[in-house]
Amino acid sequence: MAKQKIIYSFLRPKKLSGINFRWLFSFFIFLVSWQLATAQTNDIATLKEQLTAEPNLKNANTLLRLSEAYMSSSPEKAIFYADDALKLGELLKDTSVIDLALNYLGEGYFNTQSFEKVKYYFEKLLELRLKIGDKKKIAGAYNNLGIVLSYVESYSKALEMYRKALELKKELGNDTGSTLNNIGLLYEKTGKLSEALFYYNESLKEDLKKHDLEGIATTYLNIGDVNRQLNKYSLAEEIYLKGLKIATENGYMLLMKELNEGLYLNFKAAANVAQALKYFEAFNVLKDSIYTDENRKYIAELEVQFRNEQQEKEFAYIALQNKLNQGEIAWQKDINSLIAFFLVSAVVLIGVLYRQFSLKKNAIKLLEKQTTEITDSILYARRIQKAVLPMEYDLNQFLPDKMVFYSPKNIVSGDFCWLYEKENYLVTAVADCTGHGVPGAFMSMLGVTLLKEMVARQNLAQTDAPSQILENLREQIILALRQKGNSNTSKDGMDLALCIMNTKTLEMKFAGAHIGLTIVRNNELITVKPDRMPIGIFVSKTKQFNTQTIQLKQNDSVYIFTDGFQDQIGGEKNRKYLVRNLRNLLLSMHTQPFYLQRTILESEFLKWKSNNKQIDDVLVFGFLVSTKITNLN
Repeated sequence: MAKQKIIYSFLRPKKLSGINFRWLFSFFIFLVSWQLATAQTNDIATLKEQLTAEPNLKNANTLLRLSEAYMSSSPEKAIFYADDALKLGELLKDTSVIDLALNYLGEGYFNTQSFEKVKYYFEKLLELRLKIGDKKKIAGAYNNLGIVLSYVESYSKALEMYRKALELKKELGNDTGSTLNNIGLLYEKTGKLSEALFYYNESLKEDLKKHDLEGIATTYLNIGDVNRQLNKYSLAEEIYLKGLKIATENGYMLLMKELNEGLYLNFKAAANVAQALKYFEAFNVLKDSIYTDENRKYIAELEVQFRNEQQEKEFAYIALQNKLNQGEIAWQKDINSLIAFFLVSAVVLIGVLYRQFSLKKNAIKLLEKQTTEITDSILYARRIQKAVLPMEYDLNQFLPDKMVFYSPKNIVSGDFCWLYEKENYLVTAVADCTGHGVPGAFMSMLGVTLLKEMVARQNLAQTDAPSQILENLREQIILALRQKGNSNTSKDGMDLALCIMNTKTLEMKFAGAHIGLTIVRNNELITVKPDRMPIGIFVSKTKQFNTQTIQLKQNDSVYIFTDGFQDQIGGEKNRKYLVRNLRNLLLSMHTQPFYLQRTILESEFLKWKSNNKQIDDVLVFGFLVSTKITNLN
């Protein structure tokens, strides 16, 4: 959740107070967004009119201004114009144009999350600036290159870039706050919290000297995050509140959202439910408002674009009329008669359609109201589920090299992934609950609640700890759902894989209910089979769950998945994907970085599914066995 100091242009409205804050903020944002979108679209139209076919500096600067104008709303177009500016700059041998074009290409690809291309263009930018010798710009290039290297998890190289930027900034007497902050963030990502805290505090000193309020609030957020991770909840609360006060007074909406989220996570970790709920609600209000702002801004841009197109059509019509008046088109009367005929026909048709539309309008409104009520209920269920289940960054503190491909069939899901750390043991669970959508989601919340209780009570060092947890979980599920084993009882329950790994010795104990393990070691697949019975009532004779022990090795890739991916219908013959194909896919991609593996899985799933409906929730969880795990404690 820590923020890097990258310079972007955000709209920051003044703080609003009074009742119905959400409505007032949304209305204000709509008006401002519409005005900004109108002004920006008019500016873009003016810039396009200025372009000519001449390869000159004026055209190069116009292309750069177009790239800048499109950067936030349409980064793909920003990349297009920056690329043209780069080619023109190289033709003119103008280093200032080349410099800015490379910078915009890097920023554009950053906004589309294409980090390898960002790295390529920022390296070219650094190479150019080193040749020119402008130390201030060189420091900026080092800093930006450090940011993108940290995104692709090349942490040692990122640290090298940050240190070079810091050295140059100190030499020039420039502000070092942003680079100190980025070094702190890098140490936080790699779990070196003491070093992170040192650099965050150094960054704070610089921000206070410069009276950089946004920088101060950002650094308070980062210091609060580290103290929360160190379980210093009171200190973290105090620091978060300092940052929130500054962000609120100055209208820094994104920081207000982040700081409210930090307070929510802090109170959640400290088991203060009332305060956690308070800040969770504030976080959601801000998140929804910012999301609504972006949507309304986009709609306003579309409206202005539509008006521009209408104006172009009107100009074309006027030009046609001028040609008619000058006698350039001999059959003017025929055209006018034809236009009149179509206009009359259109009026008659519109009258008929309007009557039909009026009859359907009320029915559509009623249907929309019912749909909205149902959707709101499901979205509320998703909020509850998100509050109970771990978030993506919760998993990072346990397994730095991991990936989760999670694709619910509906808004909420019956599949879940859960991690828990106790002493030298890391507990991992992946489950597939009965059903999907809202029923599956509530079953998953019941499962997580009971699982937490079972794991907390269990001696994890015990040889058969996983099977004992599954046995106890099955008893509690049967009791909670009042299952009696007769023909009328519900068959609700869950399939579940449970792993308990000793982070010192890398010994893993496993028990599974219909969900097994897949391990890739030295380019070979190792399959660990589960017991063929669920967590819940079982029609056949109930048996005991078994515990299996696996000695993991460095660089093993471990995968656990529910049956949603393998059961998906698709391909040329509309067949199931099948588990053997999924395992072969995991084998083929296991050498890729885990942040790319999720993208590969998503791409393969969408390609296979094509236009078919998704038939079940999908969850694939994987992690790399490395020294980062053994260093957790």
